[in-house]
Amino acid sequence: MERNCYQSHQLTTPRNYINDVLKYPRANADWDYLDRSFPIMPTPAGYGLSKIYQDPIMMRLLNDELNKQHCPKYVKGIEIPINSEGEWKCPALKYLNQFYRQETARIIIDFDDPYFCINVIDLGDGWRLHCGGADLEGNRAERGIFGLWWVYQKNATLANRPDGTGITRLRKFIQTLNQMPNNPYNGMVFKPAGYDVLQKYSSFLDVTNYRRDPRATTSALVKMYKRRIKAVKTNQRDEEHGGYYWRTDLYQPVDPLYDRADSRNPKVFQNNEDNLSENFK
Repeated sequence: MERNCYQSHQLTTPRNYINDVLKYPRANADWDYLDRSFPIMPTPAGYGLSKIYQDPIMMRLLNDELNKQHCPKYVKGIEIPINSEGEWKCPALKYLNQFYRQETARIIIDFDDPYFCINVIDLGDGWRLHCGGADLEGNRAERGIFGLWWVYQKNATLANRPDGTGITRLRKFIQTLNQMPNNPYNGMVFKPAGYDVLQKYSSFLDVTNYRRDPRATTSALVKMYKRRIKAVKTNQRDEEHGGYYWRTDLYQPVDPLYDRADSRNPKVFQNNEDNLSENFK
């Protein structure tokens, strides 16, 4: 069962003029849409210099020097207040804008590949969520699976109130998206990553100024996620980074556009027998 949930929309506006002149990929920044208004980066790859200057040695030296001086780096795009008017690419982010302030940004890890674009949800009291629709192959998608990529609290924010913990806010977020009419995302996934994993594999996330808590290990988070958001390890591997995705069964859309039986990622809905281990890698 399928219902058409959105119409294609492609414009050339003054805001996108520099993108088009420089042949900057619309998948990486498309200012015709609020949720795709990622900052344009003055980098060799971003401005196509790697194609203009064919000397790979010179480009590598230039990238290495830029990386030494500037990477990693968090670059803010636009703020999207609640109930903002404009075009949206992701129908879920448009729906969520009724309830949450949002932000676009990039995290630059390497100036030769500055395409780490993120959509950020402000959950309140410094809690932030990186999320969005995805095909689980590194691309954004307007149907199928919705990813909870990272939830964290920024440093120098107020201490948690009893009703304001991160997991409480995450539960509310999931339950809010459950109520979306004509919801094109029939599954929701994440990968547990605690203090131990972040320190070992994701030091670049330091640029988000997140609050570190050595007690929040991956195994501790898995136990909490199982209890609070009905987390289940799936058979869907993360082919790019290793390990398996986890599914939250707290996410149960009341009006899904697509049956789970027709999912492009059927392994998301298959439970992994090794459900007792986080097995990040």
